[in-house]
Amino acid sequence: MAVSAGYNKPKPPAREANSQPARPKKSGPPSAVEIAQAKAGLLQALHAKGRSRGWQELLDFVSGLDVGTVKALIDDLGDKALSAENYRALNVLLSRWTELDPNAALAWVQTTNNPRLKSMAFEQIFDAYSAMNPGAALAALTQIHDSAGHGYAMNVTFQNYAKQDPVAAYAALRGLPAGQQSGGFYASIFSAWADKDPAAASVAALNLPASSVRSEALKSIATAWAGQDATAAMAWARALPAGLIQDGAVNAVIQSAAQQDPAAAAELAENLSAGPARDALLKNVTSTWAQEDPGGLLAWADKNLAGTAKDTAALAALQTMSLTDPTAAAAYLAEHSGTNVASQAIPNLAFRWAQQDPDAAMAWAQSLPTDNIALRNSAITDALGMTMMSDPAGAAARIQEKLAGDPAFPTLAKTAAEGWASSNPQAAMAWAAGLPPGEAQNLAMEGVITQQSRLDPQGAWSNISRLPESNQGTAIVGVLANWADQEPSQAAAALQSLPAGTNLNDATTAVAKSWLNQDPAAASQWIDTLTKGPARDNAVAQIVDIVGKNDPASALNWALSMNGQSGRNNHVVNLATQWSASNPAAAAAAVQAVMNTLTGLTSAQQTALQKIVDQGAAH
Repeated sequence: MAVSAGYNKPKPPAREANSQPARPKKSGPPSAVEIAQAKAGLLQALHAKGRSRGWQELLDFVSGLDVGTVKALIDDLGDKALSAENYRALNVLLSRWTELDPNAALAWVQTTNNPRLKSMAFEQIFDAYSAMNPGAALAALTQIHDSAGHGYAMNVTFQNYAKQDPVAAYAALRGLPAGQQSGGFYASIFSAWADKDPAAASVAALNLPASSVRSEALKSIATAWAGQDATAAMAWARALPAGLIQDGAVNAVIQSAAQQDPAAAAELAENLSAGPARDALLKNVTSTWAQEDPGGLLAWADKNLAGTAKDTAALAALQTMSLTDPTAAAAYLAEHSGTNVASQAIPNLAFRWAQQDPDAAMAWAQSLPTDNIALRNSAITDALGMTMMSDPAGAAARIQEKLAGDPAFPTLAKTAAEGWASSNPQAAMAWAAGLPPGEAQNLAMEGVITQQSRLDPQGAWSNISRLPESNQGTAIVGVLANWADQEPSQAAAALQSLPAGTNLNDATTAVAKSWLNQDPAAASQWIDTLTKGPARDNAVAQIVDIVGKNDPASALNWALSMNGQSGRNNHVVNLATQWSASNPAAAAAAVQAVMNTLTGLTSAQQTALQKIVDQGAAH
């Protein structure tokens, strides 16, 4: 029988503590006919429609069974594969047996050979026994030490004991050997004790030796007390010894109060000394408050908070309002334009609002002032976010139709074209090329080319010629960088078609860096074939940076091969300085061998190289 022990097993509706159902008046074991009838009745109860009704019918049926019949049904279920129905039935039957004869149930479970059934049954028996008579259950449990489920049984026994008589439960726990006194048991007891008499619970907890157990006990008291009277609990917590004990209790009070009255909890937190701990508490409290009353939180934060704490509270409130009342959120942001909160909340509001009413979200985003064009563009983009993801062609058409004259149009055209190109670069390029000549058309085509280069770099390379020459530079470098990540030798071949100039230099750098990270030997061979000049020097600089730490001698030879005097000298000095830190003698010897061949050294560079030689000599 595959039974899984655990702490989250399904529970039947709880019986009232200490209630004992009347024992059926029957003597002797049940007959075969009676057992068959009981099985049929159990099956009928298990199949009752509706979860609540099913539990009640099962409880009603089992409450009329005698010990012998209960045991017979448990034995029958124990030989069967576990199902949800069987699990429910075993829970209720084991509880019934415990109510009728806990000693017999305990004796049976200790002799059961099925380990999984034994674990499950052990837990359920002590669930029922401790709810009925926790003192007797604990006394029995302390005599058993080798059963699976023992830890769970001890935990639930102290939970039930604490609910009924926390003082007696505490005394019983203190009487156990130290190795059995789990901190979790103390937490259960002090939480229940604080529900009844928090002051007495506090006295007992403070008399415990200084330890994590005492700290957790005080936190449990703080949590329970705050649920009744947060002000009194806070006064008590602040009177505790300063340090971690007081901090833990104060935190527990505020976090517990936040579940009942977040506004009051925020007031408590706001009165603490300023600092990271206070800000963290306010963040937790305002997060809860924001779910219940975001408008109230905004008003309170504006009046009582400042700095990061105020921003955090406002953002939490606006996050909720963007879903529940985006118009109100927009009105608040209009009154707080130019703030950090506005810059963070506006794009989020646009996106969330668009999920509810895309036209309203777009109208609001377009109404934002143009003094922060980047933020306005971001809001408009986010207002189109869902459409761009689900229907990029439709988003592009809408942008062209509704926003052609808007200052955000060039940026939006690029975003739309780039998103569309991930699924259909040909259609996206056709749309971008069909836009009126100008910035929007150029940016849109760049967006297509950039995205296409991640999937089809050769196709993207062929499209670069469609851009005006003034816009080709960035695209060339981006495409070749992506191409080199996939096929570096092909990207290197494409470089040959570029004329000398900045684009060639930057593109060579991008290809060299990518190829060196994939295959240093092949990349180095290619770099060695390049014509001396700025482009090759850029590629050599990548070699020096990448291999300099592991092979400084080789890197130094590469640096010396650079054509540009200034770049060569800078790389030689930097590399030699780095090398000297790990191997001063080798670095000094290398510098001494080449120092007189270097031309154009500045006085500072000469001094640095001479220092390396002197340090090597000292070693």
